[in-house]
Amino acid sequence: MKEQQPAANEPEAKYSKEQFLRSRKFLGGRDILDALMDSEKLYTEKQAKQILDGYNKRTVK
Repeated sequence: MKEQQPAANEPEAKYSKEQFLRSRKFLGGRDILDALMDSEKLYTEKQAKQILDGYNKRTVK
């Protein structure tokens, strides 16, 4: 199945931190999102993926 892309003039849907934490799609990254997301902000799926990617690509000193 192909993911549906929002139309160019439609804004992406935004979700709360709690919605991402309950999501099956982000099951493996729940702890990271819980630590790094702000409870007061809304995020798109793209932003949530960027948070996870940024965390996973960081280097340990």
